[in-house]
Amino acid sequence: VSFTIKTNLLLQQALFRLGKSKFLLGGRYQFFKNKVVLFSESDLPWIGPDDIELTGSGISLIAEYENFDYLLSPTRGLRANLTYVQNLKFLGSDRDMGQFKFFAVYYHPFTQTWTGGFRVDTKIATGDPAFYLMPFVTLRGVPAMRYQGWATLTAETEQLWMFTRRWGVLGFVGYGRTFNKDDGFFSRKDEHVWSGGGGFRYLIARLMGLKMGVDVARGPEDWAFYIVFGSAWLR
Repeated sequence: VSFTIKTNLLLQQALFRLGKSKFLLGGRYQFFKNKVVLFSESDLPWIGPDDIELTGSGISLIAEYENFDYLLSPTRGLRANLTYVQNLKFLGSDRDMGQFKFFAVYYHPFTQTWTGGFRVDTKIATGDPAFYLMPFVTLRGVPAMRYQGWATLTAETEQLWMFTRRWGVLGFVGYGRTFNKDDGFFSRKDEHVWSGGGGFRYLIARLMGLKMGVDVARGPEDWAFYIVFGSAWLR
């Protein structure tokens, strides 16, 4: 399905560290007005008429733990984030809809030159979301929104080998799954998807540990090319 979204967006977020610990708590307010322009002429029963123009207004609660050695290109440490997003009619939203999100990213240096990275990610929809606000599998090599469901689960690993002080190569592979229910509107089977690829990194700022580079990935449909600044899993 070919479409574009015209949007006006306001987002405000604040996170506060709890003392000198590695734990953070915070919140977010988001407001958007979306208009969907469809380029497909066929009948699309899973797109509701009120999805075409939609106003959302809601709040999010955020809890996070983070102990990375470097913020942008970590080589050691864990970041775990739990977020609940809820759009509410009494705040001006057209409908009540939300999403529960959890992700964790862990980096471990096996040797001085070899670092392993691991990521898990899950999302669960709540309420009555528009079709483009459903959770979807996020992997390099997989188009955004291609594999959607009421819930998704993603796991990915990447392994980086710095063969010189500045230059390194990496490989990565990931798996995603959607979980659906037959509700008569957004009715799909559960889907599985794999992707993988490789790339290189160059250390451009030694004191910050900052790396950048290029990744090439292959999913079930096509190849994809990425320019990466910092971690490919930054969000």
